[in-house]
Amino acid sequence: MTTSLKPQGAGLYYTHGPVLSPFSKAAGINHAVLNATWAQVQPDQNVTNWSAIDRVLTGYPTTWRYRLRIESGGGAPDWVKAASGGAVAGTGQKSGTTRQGRQPL
Repeated sequence: MTTSLKPQGAGLYYTHGPVLSPFSKAAGINHAVLNATWAQVQPDQNVTNWSAIDRVLTGYPTTWRYRLRIESGGGAPDWVKAASGGAVAGTGQKSGTTRQGRQPL
């Protein structure tokens, strides 16, 4: 079986939340990275909820391209943590600091 990855996006990405600034337009930014936790997207085992993503996308231009990053581990829903014994905190290999995750949407 042959698999291939899609080409990596090129250009500038906007990564600081749903509020667009005049700078982003003037700088030619036309990509955005959206961060969400698995718990936001799938709060229950048989339920998906994309409303947090939909809410953020309403603030962005429809002509942009997007990357969606869904955090697992500490961002996993409670039902997964209960079934698996909970999330495990990791430490950075270089800095030795505990990774707390990104700010959710």
